[in-house]
Amino acid sequence: MSAAIVCPSCGKNYTYRAELAGKKVKCKCGQVIPVPASPPHDDGGLYDLAPDPELAKATAAARKTVMPRQQSGDACPECQTPLEPGSVICVQCGFNLKTGQKLAGVAAAGAAAKKDKPARAARFAGVPAHIGAKKVAEESRADVLKRYGLILGVVLVVVGLIFAMMLLGRNPQSDAAVLDPDDPAVTKSLTTDFSKEAREWLKTDSTWIMSGMTTSQAENRIDEWYRMGAKKVYCFGTMMAREVAIELPDDPAQRKALFDWQAKWHKEMGQRVRTDKGQKYLIIMLRL
Repeated sequence: MSAAIVCPSCGKNYTYRAELAGKKVKCKCGQVIPVPASPPHDDGGLYDLAPDPELAKATAAARKTVMPRQQSGDACPECQTPLEPGSVICVQCGFNLKTGQKLAGVAAAGAAAKKDKPARAARFAGVPAHIGAKKVAEESRADVLKRYGLILGVVLVVVGLIFAMMLLGRNPQSDAAVLDPDDPAVTKSLTTDFSKEAREWLKTDSTWIMSGMTTSQAENRIDEWYRMGAKKVYCFGTMMAREVAIELPDDPAQRKALFDWQAKWHKEMGQRVRTDKGQKYLIIMLRL
């Protein structure tokens, strides 16, 4: 059974734990109560006594005590430099693992070692120490430029070889088709059933006409093209031809005359003007 004490001032009953035996506590009313020296038989009971001021001060002082930093793993907790097993002082920064303080002399030596690191790297690379980090950096930059220059040179050579192979393997006929799409279009149209020489096409049926012209006008226009040097004039389709194809002559002057006529005609109608690119056929668009 828990021991109890009674406040002589207000009469409030308290139970207390063993650690309060023989001490003085303060009641909520402010009265100081001496606790019997003999501990209670049952220290599991609750109590609501005010804490002893001296005990509170001792607890607060204990909490403020700062323990020195200890070694964490195998690295210095200050500068993270790897340490030998059993080391007490870090030779890099001078940190004492037991006291948590730094040794000024060792710290200065560590800083000097860091500052001299580029020079030491130069010595390990076979470069005299007086050259220093600047010379090493310049040589490294030169090596990088040389390497990238070599790569760029190889790329340019490969691209040049590919381009040369493409030029050597070009097909003149395919180039002509790319330069002027009229040739393949006309060649394909000539394979249809109603593609004929223009005069023959008009004779197929008396109702067939070239767009925008009477039969006599169409015949006169065809004769004009032949006089200008056309090898052949073709019409396509049935009933009404919307365009004609002129097989161009080889003579430069005659070709120029036909292209000039076509340019003037197409400009008046707002059609695309063809230029002489060495093609075989020239398409003439007709008026509606």
